[in-house]
Amino acid sequence: MIEFPTPSPAVFNNRSEPEKLGSVIAGMEHRYSPDCKSFAGEIYESLELSFDPQSSRGRREACCFASLWMKVKIAGINASALEELRIRAIEEARKVARRKLRCGNVSAVWVHIFERLVAARCRGEAV
Repeated sequence: MIEFPTPSPAVFNNRSEPEKLGSVIAGMEHRYSPDCKSFAGEIYESLELSFDPQSSRGRREACCFASLWMKVKIAGINASALEELRIRAIEEARKVARRKLRCGNVSAVWVHIFERLVAARCRGEAV
């Protein structure tokens, strides 16, 4: 499971760019609700990403997934449709992972698919 640690105060003096980015990401992680974090963890695991979830890149990807789910919740989709969308998102993540894409960026492919699912849902179409 992905952990979103409580951020420590960020001190940017004498830090390299990756360290600064890591501090910014750590500062954002505490703002997501438990269900957004849970969704992010499920997608991360379903995509079978090759990097450590606690690395800077891993946390960035998890924050992206949590942010997407937060936007969907804000869109006003009803609870049953949200659950259908969550299940479908996880299924799509598993499909993307099984394809072993040559482009190497399975997260970007999944985000594109997920955004299309959300757009369809907002138009009233079944997902």
